[in-house]
Amino acid sequence: MRLVLATAAAVLALNVHAEVVCPDSLEVRQQAVTPSEDWTATYTDPPLRLTGVTVFDGPPSQKHKVKPYSTKTTQGEVRIFWRLPVSRRNFHLMCTYERTSANLVTVLPPGVTGCNAVFDPRVSYGREGYAVKRMVCN
Repeated sequence: MRLVLATAAAVLALNVHAEVVCPDSLEVRQQAVTPSEDWTATYTDPPLRLTGVTVFDGPPSQKHKVKPYSTKTTQGEVRIFWRLPVSRRNFHLMCTYERTSANLVTVLPPGVTGCNAVFDPRVSYGREGYAVKRMVCN
């Protein structure tokens, strides 16, 4: 019995690390309002690819962006790393996508200490940014 309790206590004492990843694409249902019957709305084909990753200290509406700890360009990649120290507010991850104003936002779970994103500068979506090759917060 003591061995079982000691084992359970040891398992609970381990740090639990979560991983958060932006979805690679986003499905958006938009409905345009045309100014008159002379106009017709058309839509581009999905999927809307991930083009941006932003980390906020608190809700994005408070506009407290976390500055990257490091940015490195090597072998056709731009690597950005955010270090997330202890904060009184929750860190939020915002994922942005091409050709839409819709973003995905999530609260990063306690214990997440950093985020990494790798961009491909050879694949650009105009002003919307570079293609995100991979990203993770853990």
